[in-house]
Amino acid sequence: MVGELAALVRLSLSHFHRRFKVSFGEPPALYIMRQRMRRAQDLLITTGAPLSHVALECGLYDQAHFSRAFRRSVGISPRVYRRQFASDGVTARTI
Repeated sequence: MVGELAALVRLSLSHFHRRFKVSFGEPPALYIMRQRMRRAQDLLITTGAPLSHVALECGLYDQAHFSRAFRRSVGISPRVYRRQFASDGVTARTI
C-alpha cells in the first residue's frame, strides 16, 4: 500500500516515508491503520455487519487480524466496542 502511494506521487519509498512523516507527524503505515480503525468504528456503530465483513471492508485479512489490530488501536475488542457504543437495534441490521 505505501509503495503504491510513493509510486503515485513519483517519490522513492524512503523519500516518501520521510516527507509523509514530516507532513502528518506519523509514518504512512500507522496513518493508514488509524484510518482503517476509524472506518471500523463507524461500521461497528452504524451496522450489524459481522466482524468478518467489517474486517474485509476495512482492508484487513480476516476477523482475527482485525480483532488484534482493533484492540491494539482502540484498547477494547470490536465486540465490546459495538456493545458499548452501538445504538439500540443497530446490531440486528446488516450491510
